[in-house]
Amino acid sequence: MIAGIIDTHAHMMHPDFSRDLESVLERARAAGVEAIVAVGYDLDSSRAAVELAAKYEFVYASVGVHPHDARLADDAAFQSLARLADAAAFATLANLAVEPKVVAIGETGLDFYRNLSPRDAQVRSFRRHTELARERDLPLIVHDREAHADVLDMLKSSGLNKVILHCFSGDADMARQACELGFYIGIAGPVTFPSSRKLQDVLRSMPADHVLVETDCPWLAPAPHRGKRNEPAYLPLIVTGVAAAWGKPVEQAADSLRRNSLEALPVPQR
Repeated sequence: MIAGIIDTHAHMMHPDFSRDLESVLERARAAGVEAIVAVGYDLDSSRAAVELAAKYEFVYASVGVHPHDARLADDAAFQSLARLADAAAFATLANLAVEPKVVAIGETGLDFYRNLSPRDAQVRSFRRHTELARERDLPLIVHDREAHADVLDMLKSSGLNKVILHCFSGDADMARQACELGFYIGIAGPVTFPSSRKLQDVLRSMPADHVLVETDCPWLAPAPHRGKRNEPAYLPLIVTGVAAAWGKPVEQAADSLRRNSLEALPVPQR
């Protein structure tokens, strides 16, 4: 078992987990997963992520609206996200013995592949998420599909340095630019696929201290579970895939990835 690893991006509120969530979380703990960041993708899932984090000690939350739903991210939506994020801000006040459980803003970003929301709506929503992350001094979790240059340009102009490019799909040059800006790169199940040579090359080309691991469950299950429902208990397979790309022992890679996660996200060390 690989102990002490952190799933930095999981959609535990997805309906696929509605019938066996307790068992899924138990399997995660048994597999050595120390913490899970439950990432919101709309208002309902963001509220559910906060509720889940309040219920389970090792679950944390991120709140945001996915670019697919950017057309719905109006003023009222951002007021709701701000209230959810304030739970983290309030908990850090002096003498307040409450552990902050909202540890990031997002998932936000740009998806110019599926274009389920108009591009101008995606840009507006992404910009407002960057502003909220800056106001609350929280990391920003970014979705980027077929929008690499636009995402980097907007992040550069935002002035943020606490950024996670989740489920990274860019090339080595984009990874280099992101690392120079202080960003982190999220690596998911595809690193275990035989066809993932490009991703493995990116991993070898960038600083190891900017790499995180995630499941993005219930999607992108690693080999040998590809095509099935993903879950946090499969995170050790992703760690093993990263270790193989690095040419390092799995335990050494796991230690590095855990340390990176604790640097990237305000998840308390246990």
